Amino acid sequence: MFYDKYLLFSAQKLSNSHYIGKAHANIASYFNDIEILDSAFYHYNLSKTYSLKLNDSSNIGNRLLNMGLIQKNQNDFFGSKETITEALQYLHPERDHKYIASSYNTLATNHRKLLNYNDAIHF
Repeated sequence: MFYDKYLLFSAQKLSNSHYIGKAHANIASYFNDIEILDSAFYHYNLSKTYSLKLNDSSNIGNRLLNMGLIQKNQNDFFGSKETITEALQYLHPERDHKYIASSYNTLATNHRKLLNYNDAIHF
């Protein structure tokens, strides 16, 4: 965490959007690992914002996927569906197949939890 905060500080000083987004993603991952999920969600959202500035669609999709997973794990199945659906718009089939598979799996889980079994099977 020390080095991620230092990276964030240095990147902000240099106005480097790429490394600011990377630092927020690293901090979010740390908070996700120690299960401080509101902070993880917050930093994933900040990272997504910087990725939007850079038009880095893979990172945007990945950050949205992580946010959707947090929502699913907090039993916000409708919010997770919306976030994951948005993530799929940014992911590319050739290079992001792992994230796309995880997105569809999460959508299926959300529908199963909402008792929409036909939609769950579809995803």
